[in-house]
Amino acid sequence: MRNREILLAPLALTWVLGLGACTKPPAEETLSLPAGSPVAIFDPNQITELGFSKNAEGDAWSARLARTPQGWVISSSPNGKPLPDRLADSVFLDHLSSTFRSFQSQGEAPHGPLANFGLDPARFVLQWKLPDRAIEVRIGDELKDGAGVYAFLPGPPPSAVFVANGAAVQMLELVTSFDVLRKRALLTWTSDDVDSIQLSRGNHEILFAQREGNAWGDRKDKKISKPDVAAIVDGLTHLRIKKFIDDLPEVTEHSVQPELRAILRNIHGEAQELRIQVTGSDFPHASVSSRSGAVFEVFREAIGFWRLDH
Repeated sequence: MRNREILLAPLALTWVLGLGACTKPPAEETLSLPAGSPVAIFDPNQITELGFSKNAEGDAWSARLARTPQGWVISSSPNGKPLPDRLADSVFLDHLSSTFRSFQSQGEAPHGPLANFGLDPARFVLQWKLPDRAIEVRIGDELKDGAGVYAFLPGPPPSAVFVANGAAVQMLELVTSFDVLRKRALLTWTSDDVDSIQLSRGNHEILFAQREGNAWGDRKDKKISKPDVAAIVDGLTHLRIKKFIDDLPEVTEHSVQPELRAILRNIHGEAQELRIQVTGSDFPHASVSSRSGAVFEVFREAIGFWRLDH
């Protein structure tokens, strides 16, 4: 009996070692992206969320954005603090996502650790969330000859590092700061939305005009030839924000003393009120009713629309 146990022991050990070899997890599959392969196939209109990270010297941050029926909004800011204004640049974000539809591999890069290609950490990381899946693309260093950038898909399965080029790369280079993703147009209407306009300086009304077909008229429907009301409306709806005031808790929309005021109404009678304070700071401060709770710094050119004799 003793001899039988001695003979069986090596067989049992062999079986256990063999079982271990059989149950060893297989090596992770790597996605191959030969030249001409699309990097990400998705419908930009189906995107519900976007994660955006940038890692550059002096400009490292990450944020999350969500698409709503009214457009893109910021759901998480770089420092994690709530923003007084959460509106994002929907036109830019939609265009950025669309450019990745034509983002193609130009061929696989030489083998090497991700850090060798500027991919650990990556210069840019974009994460799209769709109803049925999520897609992540990491963008690394630019090739020395400028012919493309190194890119990587973490998967699963992960891809090999590859070289890519296209309009998406140029769009990413425009993101020089987090504020590029924010809505810089001060008003949320276009000039075509405006049916009437009222300008005031202090408590004194200096202009009222309403659309009369292709022209503008006063309250008595008398045609207004001067000033150029169409130019004023177009200028106001194209006002750009110079600076987002996020870090001054004592500054609120109620602290803007409206030395200049514009009330714009649409055909449904809905209004947007623009208030501008000129004195007390290097640049005018503005608030607008459609972006409640926020104050912005605007360019000095903005006050020119209240100089009707110019």
